Amino acid sequence: MNESNRKSTSTCDQDEKTINAPHEDKRRAGETESIKIALALSGGGFRATLFHLGVLIRLAELDRIKDIAGIVSVSGGSILAGHFIHRWDEAVCSHEGFISVAADLIKFCRKNIRDSVFTPWLWSRLIPFWNYKKLSRTAFLERAYRKHFGNFTFSDLPAKDAPFLAMVSTDAISHELVVFTSNGIYSFPKSKQIDQPELS
Repeated sequence: MNESNRKSTSTCDQDEKTINAPHEDKRRAGETESIKIALALSGGGFRATLFHLGVLIRLAELDRIKDIAGIVSVSGGSILAGHFIHRWDEAVCSHEGFISVAADLIKFCRKNIRDSVFTPWLWSRLIPFWNYKKLSRTAFLERAYRKHFGNFTFSDLPAKDAPFLAMVSTDAISHELVVFTSNGIYSFPKSKQIDQPELS
């Protein structure tokens, strides 16, 4: 190992000790209060949903699910977030409860909802007035998710104990960032595009 690598390793070790120092102090002092966790769940369809499920499974193994204080999610991450928040009390009450909630999410992912929505939508185009709003792909998809989540909305989120949830999306028309929370819906104007810098 050369001198620069040794310095880099030493710096990383020192940074890790600095980050963990407050936690070590708490453990030595016998404090049992858990450090809160915030999750940022990315998108990527059901692959992202199942990837993030692995994160929750690991937190459950460490008995840290109850320490999740906030979740920010997009796309496939929002599917997982919505599913668990919908059944949060069941997921955190016991190991069996968590397994039940996780298993139902896997079953939902296995339904291949995209194909189950696309096929009836494709056949609906043979019907006169196929562009009717109730026959749109969005309408089919909405009904499929409503079948899974029921009429559960952000206003139904648990007021206590459950993590604060923020689902991030993009307005398909204005292309603005839109964030859904239990406190309201927030939109952010589209940021100005940065000109491509000229290379000298």
